[in-house]
Amino acid sequence: MHIRPRCANRFSTLSASLKSSLKIVSRFFLLFLLLCFCFVIFLTGSAMLRPNTAFYRNLFETTALLATEGVYHKVGGITLDNYSDAFMINIVYSMDPQAPFNAIMENKRAQTKEILSPPEMLEKIVKSEFAPENLGYQKYFRYWHGGTALWRTFLFFGNY
Repeated sequence: MHIRPRCANRFSTLSASLKSSLKIVSRFFLLFLLLCFCFVIFLTGSAMLRPNTAFYRNLFETTALLATEGVYHKVGGITLDNYSDAFMINIVYSMDPQAPFNAIMENKRAQTKEILSPPEMLEKIVKSEFAPENLGYQKYFRYWHGGTALWRTFLFFGNY
């Protein structure tokens, strides 16, 4: 007769618990990868959208509104951050539909040699008040602007 030591039961219980935990962790990891993949597809798809008349009309209205409100606009007791919004819309405006994957990874934005606030700069760039030689592009790698997919899509249907 073979006698199993007491610790063998503990290890079998531990290994079952460990297997269960690894199964849960692996499912979360696969879900994370699936969500990342879907997000990249959504971003790339939005960058591929060709700007049309409605897009530009909504963009002009948005930039005019941001420029008149200024950098930090107060509505009641709330302060709106037009600095970041103009920054993001500049990235949306600067997306190249010919290279959508590069556009979403580089987060390229137009900038001028003049020192202006983002709402002012965006308005002047969109209204084409700068000659191409006075306009440059800066890549912004600090963090990934995933919200630009939503901004770009929404600008096809309405303004800010």
